Amino acid sequence: MITVITATGDRHLTFELSQRWMENQTVKPDEWIVIDDGSECVRLTYKGNVRHVIRKKQEDEPKFTMLLNLEEAIKNINGDKIIIWEDDEYYAPNYIEVMSKKLDEFELVGIGESKYYHITGKYFRHVNKEKSSLAQTSFRNSLLPQFTKILDFCKQTGNMYLDMKLWKANITVSKHIFFDNEASLYCGIKGMEGRKGIGWAHEEKLYRMSEDVNNEVLKQWVPNDYLEYLKIRESINNV
Repeated sequence: MITVITATGDRHLTFELSQRWMENQTVKPDEWIVIDDGSECVRLTYKGNVRHVIRKKQEDEPKFTMLLNLEEAIKNINGDKIIIWEDDEYYAPNYIEVMSKKLDEFELVGIGESKYYHITGKYFRHVNKEKSSLAQTSFRNSLLPQFTKILDFCKQTGNMYLDMKLWKANITVSKHIFFDNEASLYCGIKGMEGRKGIGWAHEEKLYRMSEDVNNEVLKQWVPNDYLEYLKIRESINNV
């Protein structure tokens, strides 16, 4: 059984696209748990088994609430395979299929050399080869107690980089990092409308990236649906 979990809030356009990418999956999850703490809830259009959990923000909560949303998500997990699906990522149609097959062999799976693409047309590929961004991390249910412990530590200490703690943790599980160089499985799309996430990749002014001449990188990283992001870029430029 495959469980996909998504933490979201006030990202209506990106979540709308996210539902389309889910509809396109060659292997659908048995359950999709969406934890939503937005001031206005996202509109659900996905036709599969989705559980939309509304988490009301409290006044004393931190600015970034991803850890709190993930904490709520893990209370609802029923699956043997758990796939993180972030709301501002592009996921190729075979993403869940590939990750599920990897989880047949390993307990913790991720994609290295993270790809980031800013909607304005700048891009960057990380050099991380021994860890994965949370958006490309999946794990078996057997790892859930350790994942929960690390999540609680990050929440208590204010460390928002759960992925780094998870991959660097001294946990005795079979880990596997692979690379999607031949056929792109995902792309982290930044600079979209809505609530900003953590990390430098959300800030265009902090990018030290190359310009994507003729949109060649976008076409390579989002081969099936790059036109959707070009339309969004055009609409932004016309505002």
